[in-house]
Amino acid sequence: MNRLEEIELAIDDLERNDSLEDLKGATCSGTKDVLAAFIKELDTVKQIAKLNTLEHRKLANKSPPPLPAVK
Repeated sequence: MNRLEEIELAIDDLERNDSLEDLKGATCSGTKDVLAAFIKELDTVKQIAKLNTLEHRKLANKSPPPLPAVK
């Protein structure tokens, strides 16, 4: 969660330095929630990719690649 906290701090800093008046009073907790969900989904995708890589390696080790056709 350390990475999420860094992102939230960066968002807070950007909001403080924002010169757009229509956003000054708005709460952006929705944005933080979306980013947190996005980061969680990215972690899930990373885990799926690791599992896919491991399964692919297992399959590659079980069956050797086909030999090229001889002409």
